[in-house]
Amino acid sequence: MKHREFRRLIWPIGILLMSVSPIPTSAVDTPAATAPIPFSTRAEALPFPPDAREVEFDATFDEIEFTSGSSLASLAEFYQRELLRRGWIEDPSALEGDEERLEKTFNHEGAQLLLELDVQSDWVAVSLECEGLDFSQTSDPAALIAAGVPQPRSYVFLQKEVPRPSEIQDVEYSSDSCHFKSPLALQAAFDFYNQALPGKGWRESRRPIVTEDRRYTEFTRGPEEMSVNVFTHEVGSRIILGYESQNPEPIVPPLNAVPATAIPGLAEKLAKEEAARTAVDVSRNMGSATVTLAGTKYIFKHVAAYRTQDDGDETTRLVFSEQPIPLPQLQAKLVKEGNVSFGDLYENSYPGHLELTVRESVSFYFNVGGTAMGNSIDNPESTLKVDKERVQGGIKMREPQEHFDDKFLIELSLEAGV
Repeated sequence: MKHREFRRLIWPIGILLMSVSPIPTSAVDTPAATAPIPFSTRAEALPFPPDAREVEFDATFDEIEFTSGSSLASLAEFYQRELLRRGWIEDPSALEGDEERLEKTFNHEGAQLLLELDVQSDWVAVSLECEGLDFSQTSDPAALIAAGVPQPRSYVFLQKEVPRPSEIQDVEYSSDSCHFKSPLALQAAFDFYNQALPGKGWRESRRPIVTEDRRYTEFTRGPEEMSVNVFTHEVGSRIILGYESQNPEPIVPPLNAVPATAIPGLAEKLAKEEAARTAVDVSRNMGSATVTLAGTKYIFKHVAAYRTQDDGDETTRLVFSEQPIPLPQLQAKLVKEGNVSFGDLYENSYPGHLELTVRESVSFYFNVGGTAMGNSIDNPESTLKVDKERVQGGIKMREPQEHFDDKFLIELSLEAGV
């Protein structure tokens, strides 16, 4: 998912015509608020919370992104309710995440929707990955507002209040700007706006930038500002109009707060994950590893073992550390993220350690006192056995290997839950 600066409000045009007040909690319980809505394959027919901001439709990748001041739980409850009203069916087996990050998958015949919610500092980033939906009408602010999609004030103004040359094409809106192309040549397109805007009360506020292939200037009208940026293009010219206003924007209240326990399936999933964290018996972990490098022996007496998925293949990893390994934290990260980095287990230190990756072959990574090296262990002496619940045995290099001008030797033994 892409994260953008949380800096402007976006609202449906109707909010501009009335004072804003919080929606009563009972509003969502009325028959009109819960009645079924016909399913549509149009992307703009998806539901959007009233406080959605920075709404962006990406027709290339069939994605929709926006930010919201509502809580993750409130947004999850909103989409659960509103998508079911529109005929979408959730796949409970695809639920992922926790109270800070959540993924929910919905299906409707050949269409699929992946909802991703990611808590940021004071907002939630929302992403909708769509399959089988039509994005062809998602570059028209007026049509999006009519469909109930919040749009920036700048988009509405640039579409409705600013004149345009005839026969424009490839109209797009982004970052408080409107982009399009015109058959008018560079100077003619620039002159069009220098003649049209003063008649609507705009005053040029800077000396224009004039180059061989570009014209640029700015206008003001009270608290409003506009920029006109024109470039030479093969069809005639490419025009970018920007708009900003210092007028305060209406505050759109967030969705009513709901507890995280209201997210269907999340409490059960988290309970199962918590049980999985303690399912591995690490109370009998024992073992040690010795790395002899340039005549110096480094002994690691703390051990852990775990499994990960690498490119679809299950991998067993063995970790030996010179400091105690925080096993509950390691297991929690494995359950939540599917993998773990050794350095993430220690907040204020990075102890010396030896890590081994066991597949059909064995490789290692050794780091202590500023010395780091890694390689494979070719044809070791091995009594290592890995079963469903434990790993036990040993590995020893048959003969020393070279690291630059020094020789090193690794041998280890362990018994650990995995």
